[in-house]
Amino acid sequence: MVLDRQRLVAVLVHLSDDHEVEPGHCYLEAGFGRIDGASHPTFASLDTAQDWIAQRLLIAGRCETKKLPR
Repeated sequence: MVLDRQRLVAVLVHLSDDHEVEPGHCYLEAGFGRIDGASHPTFASLDTAQDWIAQRLLIAGRCETKKLPR
């Protein structure tokens, strides 16, 4: 779960190493608010996923820093 200011903004799933297409990647299972949309991308790492989410929150004026706290 990805939280911003104690609000749920996304749910990420770590794909198993047995996944046929993108083993070990993170998948955006669900997004809320500015993160919601038809696209549910995969990311090579958790850091990449967090950067993508933070960028969208910055555009919406919801996140004060580029990195979300862990």
